[in-house]
Amino acid sequence: MATNELAQLVNEPNQSPKHVAHWLNLLADLQIRSGADYDTVRPTLEKIIEHFPGLAVAELAQTRLNVLKLEIKGQKETPGKPLGVYEQNIGLKYGSRH
Repeated sequence: MATNELAQLVNEPNQSPKHVAHWLNLLADLQIRSGADYDTVRPTLEKIIEHFPGLAVAELAQTRLNVLKLEIKGQKETPGKPLGVYEQNIGLKYGSRH
């Protein structure tokens, strides 16, 4: 539902590049959080670069596109490792003789 709303905002005429880029970045955020892969998110960011070449928003989108795989990887949960069983008293041992 949010995707459709953002698409409507992006397609409205006479919107500033800053607003459109913000909405497309927000759409990319939503795609990543919902588990989308690189090939799904990439076209969203490429729209910013195509529609606004030479503007700062396009450069920011290109930078984000360069690190997109890392961003997606960072959203995935890593499997936990079980903790070992350790001695509770890790201080000096009492009663031991040398």
